[in-house]
Amino acid sequence: MIAPARIGERVLLDGGLTRNLPVDVVRAMGAEVVIAVNLGTPLLQADEITSLLGVTQQMLNILSKQNVRASLASLTPDDVLISPELGDYSATDFDHMADTVPIGAAAVRKQSDKLARLSLPSAQYAALRARQVDVAPAQPPVVAAIRFEGLNRANAEVLKAAMDTKPGQPFEQDLLDTDIRRLYGRGDFEHITYRLSEESGQSVLTVEALEKSWGPDYLRFGLGLAADFQGEAYFNAGVRYRKHWVNRLGAQWRLDGQIGRVSRLATEFYQPVEASGRLFVAPYFELERRPVDLFAGQDRIARFNFRTRDLGLDFGSAIGKWGEVRLGLLHREVETRLDIGLPPFFTNDDVRQEALRGRLIFDQLDNLDFPHRGAAVTVNLLSPRRSNIPAETGYIKYAADALAAYTTGSHTLQFGLEGGGSLKGDLPAYDLIEFGGFQQLSGYRTGQLLAGKLAFGRAAYLYRLRDQPLLQGVYAGVSLEAGRLDHVPISGAPSGLLVSGSVYLGVDTPLGPLYLAYGRARDGNSSAYLFLGRP
Repeated sequence: MIAPARIGERVLLDGGLTRNLPVDVVRAMGAEVVIAVNLGTPLLQADEITSLLGVTQQMLNILSKQNVRASLASLTPDDVLISPELGDYSATDFDHMADTVPIGAAAVRKQSDKLARLSLPSAQYAALRARQVDVAPAQPPVVAAIRFEGLNRANAEVLKAAMDTKPGQPFEQDLLDTDIRRLYGRGDFEHITYRLSEESGQSVLTVEALEKSWGPDYLRFGLGLAADFQGEAYFNAGVRYRKHWVNRLGAQWRLDGQIGRVSRLATEFYQPVEASGRLFVAPYFELERRPVDLFAGQDRIARFNFRTRDLGLDFGSAIGKWGEVRLGLLHREVETRLDIGLPPFFTNDDVRQEALRGRLIFDQLDNLDFPHRGAAVTVNLLSPRRSNIPAETGYIKYAADALAAYTTGSHTLQFGLEGGGSLKGDLPAYDLIEFGGFQQLSGYRTGQLLAGKLAFGRAAYLYRLRDQPLLQGVYAGVSLEAGRLDHVPISGAPSGLLVSGSVYLGVDTPLGPLYLAYGRARDGNSSAYLFLGRP
């Protein structure tokens, strides 16, 4: 049986039970001579009917035979009936098609005399086919209007603005399929279907969107665990709250909290200023406490804690359906406190800054943790304009990263780039770049590297070992990594050109990525890692 299909207002079902040999249908379409191929399936023997499935199959065979018998009775002497002798094969035995083709060819040859009466010389047949196919291609209907059904919270005008299918344009199936996937990706709907119907001589596109019954408030918990098998283990537990459709323009309130190695509380109110969503404003506030370790070689000599408070306002624009760009004002306060060890160069001065912040995000990756296709680019700029410590203004910090992935079969290649530093002036101690860890020069411990300038590249290969229920995939991977670190503040710390690599096993789980990895650097540094979630 073929799965049901909806066309307009009709649901079309497999016609096997009522018209398994539809002679009357093709006759009604204008056929003067019918060539019918009867692939009848023999009834089951008594010893084959031993279950409910066998009884059901026998019932279907009987019903099909009854309507086929009626169709055969309507054939005339001018029609041609071809009846392949299938033997033990059935009409649905698709796995043995190559074996049944000769049976069908033999059945056709038995009717060669009748078929010969319908043949034409090659030249006449070619002319006939040319006339038959020389028909102006059907023009796609023009979408006169788009409407949404089933909406309670979402604004139809906002959803229409997110679609590339527009009223007044010809209907394009591929374009509409992309629109439906994009709308579903917003996370507001359980499922989305559509239909194209004729109303008063015009084509109307109706999108049926079933909103999630558990929205518009969404709460999600996360847990990240990590260990480097060198005495360092930590966790981060987080919660994320999202409130969608705060107003008719699609505003969102975002709240994130995290405790653990890095503690963080952040909130943002994302407010589009028009239905299209191209322009938006986003006030935000963030608190963060993070440790920074200072290493001389592989020896930790000190640990500092940085406490940061950010209050800002971003003005932004969506870049089509691919990302966004932001420019904003930022008030930042940074507290530096020694935790363990001796202070080699950090001070306990508290810093207050007024700064400009810019951000560019482009993201077309298909998976956050194990991307198979697409690319993503992120660029951040920070330019302090005023500070209570005048010496720590005038620099322009940049941080950028890019990732691209390509997959064929079970093989995936990933290429990544990262860079950071200052376009003008020197970075203060609290704004230096932390690096090291899995796939960030994997031979070095997490956070072991500290520098004022970084250029880094990575190439990775993943092989999909298998798929498992509840798992997106199990992978084995290797990576080759190289980075250059300059303006290193600690004497004896790795600097210059560093080369590293890793081998790892990765599992895409409902709790996030699971990694078991080993990395080794060219200078002999090595680290092992165990990650679960996103620590």
